[in-house]
Amino acid sequence: MKQGLKMFSAVAVAAVVALSATVVIAQQTTAAPSAAAVAAANEILKLKGAAGLYQGASVGVVQGVKGMLTQSNLNLGKDIDAVAPVVAQQVAVREQEVANEFARQYASGFTEQELKEMVAFYSSPLGRKMIEQEPKLLQASIAYMKNWGEKLSAEVIDRFRNEMKKRGKEL
Repeated sequence: MKQGLKMFSAVAVAAVVALSATVVIAQQTTAAPSAAAVAAANEILKLKGAAGLYQGASVGVVQGVKGMLTQSNLNLGKDIDAVAPVVAQQVAVREQEVANEFARQYASGFTEQELKEMVAFYSSPLGRKMIEQEPKLLQASIAYMKNWGEKLSAEVIDRFRNEMKKRGKEL
């Protein structure tokens, strides 16, 4: 169960981080994006390999629910284990909803012309390099922030201790 939840959580976090790092929505419009804008957005997502962000997410959800059901129905564990692959297969098609929503978000955040320019960019050598390098840079940035946060936390603890010591209190 923990493995499934961790996988689902990792996929969800990766999706949010990747989208927030690449999509800047200046203004939301109330009109639905055109079919051409959605098609261009789908092409961008394909070029960027966005499917890797959500493929298998439904399996993670099934595993998480399976674990929860098993914990509350210990006597049904064997049956729940047998049913899980069937349910996973039934809901796998739901991942297309994520793909459709990602494309809709892109198409809502940019004009059709901007999306076409993005397709051209991501199809170019520099755009392909950006697609290749971006995950590495994001991973390095996240690692840096984790390390930075740990160091800052230690410094903050020391500062609290020093300030409390000035007040005659020990932490």
